Amino acid sequence: MSGRMPGKFLCLGLLLVALGSTSVTVSAADLKAYDNPQAMDDDVLMPLPCGQSMAFRKVYTSNGPARMADKAFNAGLQQTDNVLSEAVNERHIQGPFHDKQGYYYLMGKYEVTALQYQALMATDDSKCPKPKPPLKRPQNKISWFAAQDAARRLSLYWGQKADQVKIDGQVPFARLPTDSEYEYALRGGHAVSSAQFAAPLFFTDGTLADYAWYQSPQSANGKLNAVGKLKPNPLGIFDLYGNVQEMTQDNFYATRLGRLHGQSGGFVVRGGSYLTQSAAMNAALRVEKPFYTVKGKEFSAEDTGFRLVLSLPVITDSKTLTTLSQEVTKLGYDSDDKQGALLKQLDEIIASNEKLGNEKEDLNAKVATLQSSLGSLRQNMTKLNAERDEQRNRAIVSSLRLGGFLCQSTADAQHSLNISKAELTRAEKILQGQKPDSRLYKTAQKLVQESKGRAQDMSNNLNFFSSYLSDHATDCNNNYSLKQLQAQLGNAKLSLGSDNQMGKFIERFVQLLAYREQHATASLDELKEEFVAKCYALHQQATK
Repeated sequence: MSGRMPGKFLCLGLLLVALGSTSVTVSAADLKAYDNPQAMDDDVLMPLPCGQSMAFRKVYTSNGPARMADKAFNAGLQQTDNVLSEAVNERHIQGPFHDKQGYYYLMGKYEVTALQYQALMATDDSKCPKPKPPLKRPQNKISWFAAQDAARRLSLYWGQKADQVKIDGQVPFARLPTDSEYEYALRGGHAVSSAQFAAPLFFTDGTLADYAWYQSPQSANGKLNAVGKLKPNPLGIFDLYGNVQEMTQDNFYATRLGRLHGQSGGFVVRGGSYLTQSAAMNAALRVEKPFYTVKGKEFSAEDTGFRLVLSLPVITDSKTLTTLSQEVTKLGYDSDDKQGALLKQLDEIIASNEKLGNEKEDLNAKVATLQSSLGSLRQNMTKLNAERDEQRNRAIVSSLRLGGFLCQSTADAQHSLNISKAELTRAEKILQGQKPDSRLYKTAQKLVQESKGRAQDMSNNLNFFSSYLSDHATDCNNNYSLKQLQAQLGNAKLSLGSDNQMGKFIERFVQLLAYREQHATASLDELKEEFVAKCYALHQQATK
């Protein structure tokens, strides 16, 4: 893939050209206020009928060269009352487009507005809608099939403008986002830390009302709102929470612990709506909706709408087929991966077994060879399992030691911040006691400024270590079970020799891991505050 983008081909000039062929006399600036109310430099703009456009944002999934090396992530929540729809389950995701930063998919920056939807439904230029404020709201009360039809119409429209809309040298098509694409983007994707990604809500600044329209007198108050009026998520995407709940491409599958259930149902809507209570809003919120009502009509609702993503076929030509096949083979037989080597041994034995069925001569000798190979393979697998467990345990010990170090560093940073604040308070009292024209006033004033600078530095240090600590705790909880972590606590402490104090911080880190698992719905700020308090409490005990 070339990784080339079509560029900002929908700039002002092209919009004016497009408008010149329609019967609607609306300026490009006016349309921009409707199509992209909060423009960003790295938006990807695609043309729509009637001189309109649709803004998309890049959502990176992996930064390696192999497209088949997709991104794994945990969807759902560790603790939820909605275990049939929000339990933790592993997902995999990969974008079809590629540039120097890696693979990505393109997700609609906003929910599809009523103005954009009417433009897609227009059969000719004379049917183009005229922009007016109510059309800035999301298109609602349409069925899943109508949303699919809108995506189909847009894809056909782009096919007629192939020279203008190519990405990676190919014309993309529009579709609804998959369930996984929606949740990955909603959580912040590549733009957030591990801890922030795993949190029930993506934001660390402000409140839910800054990012979502939900059921509250302080928010939507039962009314649909124009798109793009609130803050975006870390990827620059708006209204992923609230306003309209959004239809996805996927059928609904219930969640079992660790995976999706096998039964396919209705379709999935994500994000909640302006009728959803704030307590129900979280990154895992997913609801099943029927394709048809009991009255034999296509389902639609006042609080249900959609946004679009851009996509490509997986296999576009024979060269791509060959490349992806080679990637799959390489991923399966990586020489540095012992399990990959065992897979290769298994394939060789299977091939040998098939050959035995065709060859009569020396059958007994070949069977004996096969049995010997199988026996050797079993020994290798047993050995590998033992080595794997040993490697895992060593990794856990290292992770616990790092966690203890980060807990101690966080406590030290809090202690230093407390001292800096006390120094600042004393300096300010001295300054207050001096007359502006006295000899000591300037000295005290300089002391205050220096104390403020030190306090700010200490605050930055605390934020760094506490953020690192919470991220590391998230990674530990994601990679290992609490039982596995607790089992290696003794080995982690033994590895420190006589450093008993660091051993206590390692114990405290394991306690933090248990706390995080028990309070999976807590926000990132709440977890950081608790981690700092618990680590600093241990520091205070040691200094008494």
